[in-house]
Amino acid sequence: SYWVFYGHLTDLIYDLTVTDNVTGVTKVYHKNAGNEPGGFDTTSFPAPSVTTTNTKAAPGALPDAYVRTSVDIANNTTTDGVTAVLQYCYAVNDAFQGCTTELSIPLGHLDVFHSDDIVSYLGNQGRLAPGAEQNALGTLLVKFVNLPSSNGWEGTVTASTYNRVSEVDPLRGTVGCGQLASLFFESATTSLVGTAHDTVPAPSLQAGSLGATLGIHNTDVLGAPFPATVTVDVNLYDAATGAPVGNQITLSDIQPGELRLINDLFSEAAVPTSVSTVIVFADTRNTTTNSPTIEGFILTQDTDNGDTRFQDMRCAAGCLGF
Repeated sequence: SYWVFYGHLTDLIYDLTVTDNVTGVTKVYHKNAGNEPGGFDTTSFPAPSVTTTNTKAAPGALPDAYVRTSVDIANNTTTDGVTAVLQYCYAVNDAFQGCTTELSIPLGHLDVFHSDDIVSYLGNQGRLAPGAEQNALGTLLVKFVNLPSSNGWEGTVTASTYNRVSEVDPLRGTVGCGQLASLFFESATTSLVGTAHDTVPAPSLQAGSLGATLGIHNTDVLGAPFPATVTVDVNLYDAATGAPVGNQITLSDIQPGELRLINDLFSEAAVPTSVSTVIVFADTRNTTTNSPTIEGFILTQDTDNGDTRFQDMRCAAGCLGF
């Protein structure tokens, strides 16, 4: 059980209320006026039982109200009259909703727009479908207008995806990952590659219990010459032997601007529990000169506390010449 000890430096009357924010159990400890001693309680707040299992639910990166994204959009120049134009291409319950209409945000010289929850901000601006504010997953597009040049440093976007340690007690802080917004340096028309880990079947003292989530974007929103859907095949290879492992996963008809997630990658691909590290290839089908561009990322997540590491996938073939 969790133990409660309390004491005081007063002879006044008081009531001390202790609440377990997980179970909701509450107890009030009363002190009468006068020089009474403090007290202790070692039985009223039992700790949850701990078990070990070889199965798990999908990692907590699932789109839900508990995952938020903060965003900073900066005009790093002394030029006034710069505008950041936002669009959000998103899905609700795996149903793609398309992209929102453009939302313009004026930026003065050396100015920064910040939002602790960009999806909530867009919802407050009336840009999202009903219910999407609490259950949306997608790609945020930012276009800068009137920057003095196009060298690449004048306008920047950074994002941080995070969740609270305790939803009922925000003051306990947050855990999550920070990442630079994409500059399309790792966009590809053919193949992306990355590395994924999963130690859930055999957690270690060093790594703990880690799961992997894979995300693939169709980033060809503007299109050349026109927007097109893309189908991506995901194949995994044992990092120790180079041999194929698990089953191929196919993400069919990803819409322009759409982000698809494979939650709990190792389970979805039926990777043997003896394999903890794989090389991930994401390959487009029917590649042509005008094929859509794709980007990818891998989230490595602690299944105990939700803390997450972000890793972008690298272009393996069909790389853009930036």
